[in-house]
Amino acid sequence: AAHMKDHTKAFLAHIFYLDDTANKGICQVGYYDEAKQRMTTFVVSEASIETIPDQEVLQDPATPIQPLDPTHINHNETEVLAAAQEIITLNYPRLFPMKQFFIIQNSNLGEIYNVTYLTQTFTSVNIKLAVRDLSVLKHTESHLMRFDKGEETLKEKAREQIVKRA
Repeated sequence: AAHMKDHTKAFLAHIFYLDDTANKGICQVGYYDEAKQRMTTFVVSEASIETIPDQEVLQDPATPIQPLDPTHINHNETEVLAAAQEIITLNYPRLFPMKQFFIIQNSNLGEIYNVTYLTQTFTSVNIKLAVRDLSVLKHTESHLMRFDKGEETLKEKAREQIVKRA
């Protein structure tokens, strides 16, 4: 309540879940103050609510932060991650996720569950699910680190050494 007195124009912008043992039952709730262009985040658990002070937000001017309507959120963490896991199983069966997290936000695709998996092979899989019905809006795989370029360089150097010796 004290926060709202100082941030009269703030609106709910996101809810973030990190799915690991240390963060079980904890979420981060972000309120964006458009006038101040700052985000205040509340770390919410069963036992307490902690405030992370206002922080500057890096954002693309073409995609401003939009309010999130909490009345539209009808799925729990387990349902969201089960729907995302189905996409992983069907489309990325060779990947083995090590860590997963998701953010509920209002994006250019509408209100979404934005689920990200980090894998053992230094790739990430991002899955965007519609808040209304968990339908898949988009999914992509990205390489966080590329090793093949270094391997090619080593192969080229080895070839050069062989050519020099011949």
